[in-house]
Amino acid sequence: MGAKCPVYVVLKDARIRRNLVETLRAEQYHPTPFSSGSDFLEALNHLPAGVAILDLHLADNWVDVLAQLLGRRKDIPVVTTAENVNIQTVVQVIKVGADDFLEQPFSKEMLLEVIDQASVLLASREDIQRQRDCADSLLKKLTTRELEMLRLIQSNKSNEAAANELHLSVRTIETYRLRIMRKCGVTKFSDAISIVAIALDGRRQL
Repeated sequence: MGAKCPVYVVLKDARIRRNLVETLRAEQYHPTPFSSGSDFLEALNHLPAGVAILDLHLADNWVDVLAQLLGRRKDIPVVTTAENVNIQTVVQVIKVGADDFLEQPFSKEMLLEVIDQASVLLASREDIQRQRDCADSLLKKLTTRELEMLRLIQSNKSNEAAANELHLSVRTIETYRLRIMRKCGVTKFSDAISIVAIALDGRRQL
């Protein structure tokens, strides 16, 4: 059996965390343990794509941890886990954006099945993350005025309306449009809007 994806075991209980790491390692996964959500989030920028197992009973607020994780990394599918959780909490977890819920105690077979299902999502999620990273990189190239102008046109304002609101000439607005397209590496302004929208959406989720 070949090596499998990284799994981030973010669990409060040291014994369960240790057992999961041993089990996953024996199954050729690459587990990394974290005892708190804050430690996991601190390391997030340096972690490769993988599956996260997130404890709902962390000392951190799990809603905040999950929201930050989903806002920053689309390429880490999340399986939440806990014991004695009511159905309302499970529904909330899924609404926030978790991919699955694993009730404790669970069997080895159930654990591996849920992780296997989550790992299937990795390819598409990595592609989304690449698009977001690329869009964010392009966004950083734009000036404050260029972003302001782009947002106006994105909200269906014409060149003339954008020029009036920014107290600029239409010719200046057209120049900005060409400059933005050049920075984004596209030939259609609608493509530049799409790229920037992806980056702005990612920032709003943080």
